[in-house]
Amino acid sequence: MEKRFEFNEDGIEPRYIPAGGGGDCNILCGKGYECTGISTGMYKCHTTDEYLELDELAACYRVVMRVMTDGYK
Repeated sequence: MEKRFEFNEDGIEPRYIPAGGGGDCNILCGKGYECTGISTGMYKCHTTDEYLELDELAACYRVVMRVMTDGYK
């Protein structure tokens, strides 16, 4: 039985936001892989006002570590 990843363990409510095709995962999707991007808490990207919320970056880190070590598909 395939495990289902639960974001709620890290206090995250998933939101699906179109990125306009510029994310790295689009290259993999184009080659037939199912994948998604995970935001690191960046805001106003690629502007002189770009900033990062460190608590959101830490949550992203926890999610990525669980995906990589818990055997989720």
